[in-house]
Amino acid sequence: MKEHIRRDHLIDGKSIRQIARERHLSRNTIRAAIKDAGPTVYKRKKEPPAPVLGSFHAIVKQILKDDENQPKKQRHTCRRIWERLRDEHGFTGAESTVRGHIGRIRPSLRETYIPLELDP
Repeated sequence: MKEHIRRDHLIDGKSIRQIARERHLSRNTIRAAIKDAGPTVYKRKKEPPAPVLGSFHAIVKQILKDDENQPKKQRHTCRRIWERLRDEHGFTGAESTVRGHIGRIRPSLRETYIPLELDP
């Protein structure tokens, strides 16, 4: 829809009022479509509640921080972290809950390197 609105305004030279009448949209909607060419992106206002895993976030983060210094073969897997939470801390949630949480926070724990070498 944005493409049609932008084409009508920028190429065909129609006014905002005319496009609004033809497409049965508000003028504010037409202005927003003209201003923003990209697709609509949804952004969460706040994180969804995690009633089961909420109190265990710090423990999981600490386990992952401790694993950074370990060799790759000795690091915790998602299953092992879930087993530790269940056995040592009384976690009652599912393994998939822990997997989802770890999948969201692991990329943020990795360091990023930007090569500074340039081609001659």
